[in-house]
Amino acid sequence: MNDNANYYKNRAYYHLADGRILASMPTVGDMIFDTEEEFKAYLDGYLSTKENFKLIEDELRHAIAKHPKFCEGFTDDLTGMMWQEREENVKARNAHHAPTAESVLMEEIAEAFNAYQHGNKQNALKEFAQCGAVIFRIMELVQKEMEAK
Repeated sequence: MNDNANYYKNRAYYHLADGRILASMPTVGDMIFDTEEEFKAYLDGYLSTKENFKLIEDELRHAIAKHPKFCEGFTDDLTGMMWQEREENVKARNAHHAPTAESVLMEEIAEAFNAYQHGNKQNALKEFAQCGAVIFRIMELVQKEMEAK
C-alpha cells in the first residue's frame, strides 16, 4: 500500500476503490473519511467547526424567534470613546501578557465596535468576522476540555 500513498501534512493517506480515504493516525489508528477534503479538514482542525456552525445556527434561529426585533441601535451614544480606549487597553495587555481566549475575543470586539464608531464599516465587518472565528476557536477549546474528562 505504501507505493500508492499520498501525503498531507506528513500523514500518509490512500484513496480506496469506493472513493473514500483511508488514513493512519498516530493516536487513534486507521480512520476512514468520505472525501479527501474531509480528511484535510480533520488535519487542519476545521472538522469540528461544522458542529459549531450547527450550534450557532440553532441559537440564531431560537434568538430570532424569541426576539424578532434585535436591538434599538448599534451603539449607545454614551459609549463614545469607550471602544477606542478599550481596544488600546486590551492590545496593551495582550502585548505584555500571554493572551487568553477572553482577552483575544475582547480585543476583536473592541476593534470591531471602534471601527464602526469611526465610520469604517468595511473594517467593522471584517473585525466582526474575526470575532466569529475567535468564538469558534474558543468553542473548540471547550470541546477539547470536555472530551479530556
